[in-house]
Amino acid sequence: MKDTPEYSKLRWHCRRGVKELDVVFCEFLENHYPTADEEIQRGFRELLDIEDPILLSLLMDYHTTDNELHNRIMLKLRDLFK
Repeated sequence: MKDTPEYSKLRWHCRRGVKELDVVFCEFLENHYPTADEEIQRGFRELLDIEDPILLSLLMDYHTTDNELHNRIMLKLRDLFK
């Protein structure tokens, strides 16, 4: 999977403008995304379309979203951030 064009595109989208987001998103992509179920993978791809300030706010647990899938993934990402 790591040699596919889709994976390369995801890796590029994980490189954000905020170092904390770079670290967490790249870590998740490398170590958790390949074995995650399709729903988690879809939710992760959706999160990558959200602007950095909002993602950082979600990661720091300042806010939550109405999307339960995104909230579940953010919990996993917060664990990586600790």
